[in-house]
Amino acid sequence: MLTRLRLSVFLLLSVSVLPVRIGTAAEDLTELGARAARWEFGQDRSELSRLEKAFYAATPPERKAIERLLLGVLADSRSTYAGKQAICRMLRRAGSAQAVPVLKQSLADPELCHMALRALAAIPGSAATKALRERAGIEKQPYRAEVVATLGARRDRGAVDLLARLAAESNRAVAEAALGALGRIGTEDAARSLDDLHPGKPLLAAWCDAYLACAQVLRQEKRPAAAERIYVRLCRPEHPMPVRAAALRGLAALGGDRAVATVLAFLTSSRPSLRRAAAAAAVRLPGANATRALARMLPDLAPQAQLPLVRALGLRADAAAAPAVLALANQSSADVQEAAVRALGTVGDAKAVVALCQWAAGRGRLATTAFKSLCRLGGPELDAVLLDRARNAAPDLRAVCIRALAARGSRGAVPALLSMARPPGDTNVRREALKALATLGGPEHLGDILNLLPRAGTESERGAIRKAAVALLAKYDDRTRALPTLLPRLRAAESAVVRASLVRLLGSVGGHDALAAVRTALSDSDAAVRDAALRTLASWSDPAAIEDLLRAAAETDSTVHRVLALRGCARLLEILNRQSPGTAAEFYRKALALSGRLEEKKTLVGSLGAASSPEALALAASFVADHDLGPEAIAACKRIMASMDKAALTAATPTLERLAGQGANSELAAAIREALSRARSNRYEAENAVLTGAVIERIHGGASGKAYVNFIQRAGAVIEWRLAVARTGRYSIAFRYALSGTASRSLRIELDGRPVANRLAFKGTRAWTRWTTTRIAVLSLERGGHKLRAVTLGGDGPNIDYLQIKPET
Repeated sequence: MLTRLRLSVFLLLSVSVLPVRIGTAAEDLTELGARAARWEFGQDRSELSRLEKAFYAATPPERKAIERLLLGVLADSRSTYAGKQAICRMLRRAGSAQAVPVLKQSLADPELCHMALRALAAIPGSAATKALRERAGIEKQPYRAEVVATLGARRDRGAVDLLARLAAESNRAVAEAALGALGRIGTEDAARSLDDLHPGKPLLAAWCDAYLACAQVLRQEKRPAAAERIYVRLCRPEHPMPVRAAALRGLAALGGDRAVATVLAFLTSSRPSLRRAAAAAAVRLPGANATRALARMLPDLAPQAQLPLVRALGLRADAAAAPAVLALANQSSADVQEAAVRALGTVGDAKAVVALCQWAAGRGRLATTAFKSLCRLGGPELDAVLLDRARNAAPDLRAVCIRALAARGSRGAVPALLSMARPPGDTNVRREALKALATLGGPEHLGDILNLLPRAGTESERGAIRKAAVALLAKYDDRTRALPTLLPRLRAAESAVVRASLVRLLGSVGGHDALAAVRTALSDSDAAVRDAALRTLASWSDPAAIEDLLRAAAETDSTVHRVLALRGCARLLEILNRQSPGTAAEFYRKALALSGRLEEKKTLVGSLGAASSPEALALAASFVADHDLGPEAIAACKRIMASMDKAALTAATPTLERLAGQGANSELAAAIREALSRARSNRYEAENAVLTGAVIERIHGGASGKAYVNFIQRAGAVIEWRLAVARTGRYSIAFRYALSGTASRSLRIELDGRPVANRLAFKGTRAWTRWTTTRIAVLSLERGGHKLRAVTLGGDGPNIDYLQIKPET
């Protein structure tokens, strides 16, 4: 040990060679070293951190000098344990060979041994390795097992003899560490040392693990013969089952005749666990020769061994197994047959296609498995085989092949499928061909599909053609681009049933031109075409068809057609309600006037509830007292009132007051009172306004109503209120808001598109939960509706609770 005087001289000599450019002066480093020697856990680490940074940032010559300083602290017996541990951490990261002697000495200290060992293990070079070997050979070395394990981590080939001796020691921890180290070193010398060891039961698992690890290293280092010798030994019956399975997997990865023979031997075992291990290993065997050897074994195995092997062959996906797997699928028990049929999906060839089609044409689980295998078979050449079978096989097999072509996405089959879809021919085959065309065809094939209509013999067949055409229409980016294909055929069609089918297809196209063609078809000379046109209009997706439906309902003599037209009208009116509530009400009135049956009227009155306009409310209110339609009308009124904003409620005030005066039932009366209260209120909640670049929030408390609005867009964010003014006059407008901090933020206020306050200031309220109001100048407003907007000007705005409007006296 160094005396105090020698330590001081050591430190001075060490730091005297350090250039000042390290960032810490030599005298400072001396002091830092002294403080590191006195440092305790829990004390301030700032000076220790300065020493670390100086060490890590130094150039190699500078680092060497600082390292000598650190080693002096580590060697001094008076340095604290905490300080020495900190020094070891630094040396672990940046120590060099000059630290080895001191760290080696520290390994004898039971308290410091662990940290010193970690530092020594991180230092490259033979000096550190030699020091570790010496300490591993000392029986009383603290943490001796960890020292031994470190030799394995460093793959110290020179320690093999030492480790072999240590593996035979009575100290179990040291022996296990030595075995593990031999396995990690993984040389042929290490393997021979493990060969010569005969561990007892307590060490058997560690020896097996080490032996397997050694074989793995040898395999990775391209020494297959040595690795194979270990794997073969570990496959023997005296070893535990998990070890044998691992050895078998390793042996399989090496390949070769020995590996194949061992796998086949395991497959014949009476133990299911060994058969499963062999099947898993069979997947890893490389090469087609291994596949053929495994396949040759299939017929000679018992069914319980055939099952895992055929699954393994399926996972190998090697076509060399196809003949054997196909033969097994033709003559095995149900479970093995199903596994073989599934395996054919990855190993099958052209012969397998024929057999799979036969099975897929049947019923049950085997048919489902066979069809899935047909879909999984790889290679476009197999598509050609399927297509040939689809042309020439029996009808039931042809249908299966067509379905498989569709599932495989075989677009090259489209021309042949178009030919198969044409009559004459088997009806089932034509239907399957049309289904496949719906999947495989593109917009360019629509005309070919439509050309099939004149030759269709039944409505069922025409329906299948229409389904295929609808599927192709769905593949258009713009469906109206299909009209040049559809409309000429509609005009030229002599057959009424063909015209009817084409009219039905126009419903899947939509748009102005398609609607005009359907409108023309309503006056066709054939009743079937007129029926198709009306049904197409009834399912139209655009409210533009409403007037046509109303006209048809008024002109038809058929009750069925009138009901269809009015139901279609009711459906489209719900769409129109969302687009133009005021316009929808007038159409409702016309539809109700045409309704003859009570059920139709109930449907229409009930659908009024989807509207949100004063006109719709007035119409629904007119049926509240009706004995038959009253319940539907009351429900519609409640829905309409709940969905109307304040401006709409203000416009509907006369209707609300009239309803209130009629003595409505308590449920409707409560809704009317709430609606009138909202209509007469001078407060417009921000969360009910139209928002752009702003969101409804409920994070901060104190807001009225249900929430408040927060601007999330710094420029151009808008809150737009629709105001309803009952009489012309002068009004003051105030905004309730909150704004954390003391700084102001400004908004531009616009009324009906013109600014009324270019920069209205909102002063800070110090917290988001403190709400106040700010006003703008008195405005002159005409009676009726107005739009008032608050717009951000390039900075964040306040949180807005509501807008309040009051008449000025």
